[in-house]
Amino acid sequence: MSSSRYIRENPHYHRASRESPLKIVIEALRQSNVAFRILTPLLVSLTLGIACDTVFNVPPFGTVLFLFLGTLASFYSIYKLIQDHRHAAHQHKSRNTLPRRPAIGH
Repeated sequence: MSSSRYIRENPHYHRASRESPLKIVIEALRQSNVAFRILTPLLVSLTLGIACDTVFNVPPFGTVLFLFLGTLASFYSIYKLIQDHRHAAHQHKSRNTLPRRPAIGH
């Protein structure tokens, strides 16, 4: 496939070329924020689980327990992110709507 044909047929290329570099960077930061919110609780819980297994000498139980708790924490973090995004979108929408004017002659 030639490069000019790829450019014509790829909608993502056109969208990205029309967006400002700042918007592209902001979108990348949003996506990395989601990854950070998923991975951080999992890595922390994995570390705590391995430490618990080492200290109490119960090899699989601490890791499994803490990974389960880390998974719950990750889902809760993403849930809160979605709720915050919805709340911000609702606030933005309510600020941008103009009040309706009464009809003339009534």
